[in-house]
Amino acid sequence: VLVALLIGALTTTTLNPVSAVFLKRHDQLAARYTTHQPATSAIGAQGLWLRQVTAGDVDVIHARGVEREGAVLENVTVYRYTGRDTFRSRIDAARAQLADGQWILRDVRVARPGKPVQRHDRHTLTTSLTPAEIYNSFAPPETISFWALPEFITLLENAGFSAEPQKLQYHRLLSMPVLLAAMTLLAAVFSLRSHRRGGAVLLLIAGVLTGFVLHVLSNLVFAIGLSSRLPVTLAAWAPAGISLVIGLAALLYLEDG
Repeated sequence: VLVALLIGALTTTTLNPVSAVFLKRHDQLAARYTTHQPATSAIGAQGLWLRQVTAGDVDVIHARGVEREGAVLENVTVYRYTGRDTFRSRIDAARAQLADGQWILRDVRVARPGKPVQRHDRHTLTTSLTPAEIYNSFAPPETISFWALPEFITLLENAGFSAEPQKLQYHRLLSMPVLLAAMTLLAAVFSLRSHRRGGAVLLLIAGVLTGFVLHVLSNLVFAIGLSSRLPVTLAAWAPAGISLVIGLAALLYLEDG
């Protein structure tokens, strides 16, 4: 059990940050070398940055405030490029709302090279984005280091986005040592019985099936947690806690018997 706790702690604190770096690099290479160029987002203390590609042209959008999980942006600046690197114009707006395949900008100033600044009460930009695509364009929880998750969760919540998947990932990593210790106790239930009594094959099959069932049930509980039908903390810790209780109860029952 102590070795399992140590392995779980190393997995959470060391292996996860390393794997997060490789997963993030994989996503970057996939976006570079495939024809599909999804929107990308970044969030920080200065607000939200969003990059969208429309008909080969690039728009880089910066917003200092976000409402309705990306459907409404406040204090918006849009840098528009023809192709990838030819600057076309800059648009400043007090507010931008995403609706029907376009950004609807309010209280707008448009600056183009060599031309006077133009003011508009209303201006539109074509987009293929939806609020869900904006949210999904953030780095997946699996690509964020365990040590960076708390700060990223705070940034998302301060910006007006839901951080439930990131919270679930964080608590899953925290519960990893307990889950491995619980699996060790369950393994002891099926392996410490004297084989002279027979039934070794049945014990082996039962052990494998138990591990499989716990894996499936864990994923089911995690999915329920992501759907907000169960608190993410409970969803993340329930598999480890239930496995630990079952393992202890079964082991004590066999030892007492």
